[in-house]
Amino acid sequence: MRQALTGRAQSRVFGLLGTLIGAGLAFGPQLSGLALQTLGWRAIFVLPAAVCAIALVLLLTSPASSQANPPAAPFDWAGAVLFTTASLVGVTSLVELPQSDTRHPVALMGGVPLLALVATFVWAERRTAHPVMDFALLRNRNYSAIAVAGSAVMIVLELDP
Repeated sequence: MRQALTGRAQSRVFGLLGTLIGAGLAFGPQLSGLALQTLGWRAIFVLPAAVCAIALVLLLTSPASSQANPPAAPFDWAGAVLFTTASLVGVTSLVELPQSDTRHPVALMGGVPLLALVATFVWAERRTAHPVMDFALLRNRNYSAIAVAGSAVMIVLELDP
């Protein structure tokens, strides 16, 4: 989105993204429960897959995607592995935290590798030509606001017993 749009259009799209993320967090559990009760447990997997399929069709048929694209940049495997591992450690720590005292070894041990992984990720991403995470995005106030708000909501949801 950042590369395809600029100015006001980019702000509107990031605003819409934030709205959709908020709506998903607000209504997702209720809609999932309704789908579970009326359509069965398989619907919890089929409905998101159907939405993704529709999004893929729309993406592939949109005018912007039909234009000639420049050659793809090489994939940053190191950044992807570091980010995925840091996410796994962070989420696991957040899930375990409410079940244990903050001084409990499980809670403490999650923080040390998480900080090391995040520091290594930032270090690696600043040194690669095609990073997984372009830190220049953080200079965009709209993107930063969405990222902070989304992270805060997810942390609160995980810590709420």
